[in-house]
Amino acid sequence: MAAEKVSRLADFYSAPVIPKGNTLTSWAALTNSIIGAGMLSYASAQAVCGWALGIIALVVFGVVTYFSLHLMNRCAMEMPGKRLSHSTFAVTAGYPRMPLFIDALMFIHNAGIDTAFLQVFSSLGLTLIEHWFPGSTGENRFWIRVGLITLIVTLLSPVCFLTHITNTTITNVIGLSCFLYAVVAGVAYTFSVDEQVGERYVDIPSTTTVWSILSVFPIFIYGYSCQFVMPMIAEDMVDRSMRKLDLAALLAIATVMVVYLSVMVGPYYAFGDAIESNFYLNLPVSNVAIHIGYIALPFAVLTAFPLLLFPARQSISGVITYFRPSLQDTLKLHIGTTLLFLAICVGVAIIFEDLGVTIRFIGILGTNTIGFVIPCFVYLHICYNPFPSSSEQPVNEEVGGGCPDDVKADEPEGQVNLLQKLRNQTLEWHGALALFIASIIFFPLGLTGLLYDLTTN
Repeated sequence: MAAEKVSRLADFYSAPVIPKGNTLTSWAALTNSIIGAGMLSYASAQAVCGWALGIIALVVFGVVTYFSLHLMNRCAMEMPGKRLSHSTFAVTAGYPRMPLFIDALMFIHNAGIDTAFLQVFSSLGLTLIEHWFPGSTGENRFWIRVGLITLIVTLLSPVCFLTHITNTTITNVIGLSCFLYAVVAGVAYTFSVDEQVGERYVDIPSTTTVWSILSVFPIFIYGYSCQFVMPMIAEDMVDRSMRKLDLAALLAIATVMVVYLSVMVGPYYAFGDAIESNFYLNLPVSNVAIHIGYIALPFAVLTAFPLLLFPARQSISGVITYFRPSLQDTLKLHIGTTLLFLAICVGVAIIFEDLGVTIRFIGILGTNTIGFVIPCFVYLHICYNPFPSSSEQPVNEEVGGGCPDDVKADEPEGQVNLLQKLRNQTLEWHGALALFIASIIFFPLGLTGLLYDLTTN
């Protein structure tokens, strides 16, 4: 019975899908999954941190995100012929019940982000409609929002019902093109303003506290969020290898880091500490280039909508098939879980208009856990080097590996102390351990900082 339960959980023993992707499609999918509503708030985060700390945080969180993707790629290479997800990683790591928690968290996390995408679309859409038809959004604001949200979800539905994540390549290219235009237009305008407003600081502003800095760090974490889609990309890559997977991850992080740097520096240069949480709301709709950007940006953000839906659908399917194994790989399950995800996102987006604070909560509770805690945890178990028995002496071939001179040949394995076990691990493994501990510590600190910021402001 136990083996049967494990086999049901997270499709662990099911055959993987036939791979169709390559480095280019993987880069496009990863890049488009990173780009989202988070980039609109980077300038406001820099207003809290100042020039120096803001740029340092942007680079550091980008590097840390790449490292977490690298750890997930290591786990993927240890699982040939398996379906890949956070859940199957957990089963391989020896925790067969953990996927239920992961799947539930993944579904909520991705639904929250996609809901924020719908909010971005509706808010910018309302601004455009008000500009085109002054006074038209007063009494009918709610129903206009409902119409905008329903329209975009209807247009995205054909993509949402696809089965392969890299089948969205055309959508990804369109989204990246629209986003590139919106960014170039917005940043170009901010550097060309005749008169700057607000104050700019090289160092940390005097009004900034430790707690306010901790409260905006989730924006950087959320902005780079893409770990939820990496296992599916790895599974869908033809002849996958560490070189291909790491190259796709590196190109995606590097591309987004350049984009984020321009989006963060330009608006802060122009508007200083007067920047809005969504920097595009500081830009005049009357400017023709910005006007087009107002139209392009929502569609660019929403092309990432299916990339969040796919892993969420896989996660909730794992929970459902754990209790109803007969539904595994059925069309009924595929359609039902897709409709459930869309219904939740649309419902929440219609009821709640402003999810700015929710995004920061997602960064702390969801993205930090899914992006750093879980990948590090499963890697530490899957890629752990067990201490050799007395008949097998360790060979110091890897960086950070064990030292055979420190172990007596006749020392029983049970008497090996913790220090010796740690010395037997690679430098990469120790890096994963450090990131795991730091992510756990950040959870209460970031949450406290956010609550402090909300209560004091």
